[in-house]
Amino acid sequence: MPTPDPASVHADCLDALVTTIQALSLQEITAIGTQEVVSDVGKVGSEAITDDDGNLAGSFISVSPWGIESIADFTNVREITTYRCLVAIIAKRDTPELTRKLEWREKIRKALQRLRIDVPTVRQTTLELNPVVDAQIWRNKAIYFSSFVVLCYSYEDRAP
Repeated sequence: MPTPDPASVHADCLDALVTTIQALSLQEITAIGTQEVVSDVGKVGSEAITDDDGNLAGSFISVSPWGIESIADFTNVREITTYRCLVAIIAKRDTPELTRKLEWREKIRKALQRLRIDVPTVRQTTLELNPVVDAQIWRNKAIYFSSFVVLCYSYEDRAP
């Protein structure tokens, strides 16, 4: 009997990543949550990213859908759909100090490598590393931005 698919595998993957990162209890993080598109405006979870003056209001971990899904044949009745999820660290350029930001990145990277997430159809995840610091964002917006892409491989029944 086939495994019932969740309402949204991609949304379940995002939620599982947020839960995994929250469990790390990272010091000096204002909020961890999902965004439709990673941004330095709006909210992460229920926390506003900017203060009343439009400045970054703290340090955030944003988890959002990323890129394009891909579908590969697996068997005559199943296929593998890859859902991409962006995990981004967004912080002021000068606070906290670089050592703390690198600590966050390392702890998150270790937690997300070969992660087994609690999504019924996802059997495997892999991690793609992006630059430790996005230099263009750092220069143009005075923001530390560091990210990873988590690929969630979902084994799904083919559509009839």
